[in-house]
Amino acid sequence: MANRSVHLWYFGIWINTEKLETFTDTEGDTHHVIAPNAEAFRTELARLYQYHSQAPAFMSIDPEAGVVTHHYKAKPEV
Repeated sequence: MANRSVHLWYFGIWINTEKLETFTDTEGDTHHVIAPNAEAFRTELARLYQYHSQAPAFMSIDPEAGVVTHHYKAKPEV
């Protein structure tokens, strides 16, 4: 799942590279794409990446030190 740089809890993108699927959810408005082939999936990923920046895969918080660490992973590709 990738979130926008604003890290909104009600927004997410799920990408399944094996099934060539993407799913987005913004405040309950969902968009599900099942690509018929790898080229169409690459096109869909390019569209998503054009509008949605890289975001942390997760964040860890050390409340005692007041430190928030963002952990990143590579964007999925086909």
